[in-house]
Amino acid sequence: MYAVPDRPTVDSTLGERNISRRTAEVHVDHILRKLKFASRAQIAAWVVEKG
Repeated sequence: MYAVPDRPTVDSTLGERNISRRTAEVHVDHILRKLKFASRAQIAAWVVEKG
């Protein structure tokens, strides 16, 4: 299962690891570029489609 944070914060948790806002933004940016998407909504739709 994939988790796409709506608005990452300093206290965001990915699994059991606390990550910074910047780390979350970088990860989302990498996902967007890899999948050639323009928005988080596209990532969310892709995650739902893939199950």
